[in-house]
Amino acid sequence: MTSPKLGDFCKLYCDTGSGTDPVWTEWGEIDGCSCSDLARSSVELNVRSLKCKPSLAGKINALTFGFKYYPGFNSENYSQMISDFFDGPVVRKWAMLDGDIQDASEDNAVQGLVMPAYLEGFGYTQASGEAVSHDCTLKYGYMKSGDSVVEPEWVTFRS
Repeated sequence: MTSPKLGDFCKLYCDTGSGTDPVWTEWGEIDGCSCSDLARSSVELNVRSLKCKPSLAGKINALTFGFKYYPGFNSENYSQMISDFFDGPVVRKWAMLDGDIQDASEDNAVQGLVMPAYLEGFGYTQASGEAVSHDCTLKYGYMKSGDSVVEPEWVTFRS
């Protein structure tokens, strides 16, 4: 069992590597990160002999990561984001973890959700008196590794 974690220390990473060797690049210029649609679909069974409707569990719904991005901190990440959105969509592996991959050890496991995704939303905010930002949405995207489709997975990193 893991101890409670403070969101300030959670991390968003993008795999900028190629092929089977991931190169996890931290995206620290964000505020918050969420996967609010982590849910399973269901189908209700309307059975006449029962007083309540049971349901059958279906597949995990299409997932999204949402976060607010502040440009001006990391020009490489920002250039990648603009290119992926306007020249894309480019599907990359993304990881939303409860800690820093570099700090992962046998005593300090880092875990979270990894999924292939593309930048679905790139809302641009220029409110008076606030920092310029983008409301970003990463949507689970189609990616293959060999003959297999890459699916979202819960992972644990230990070094």
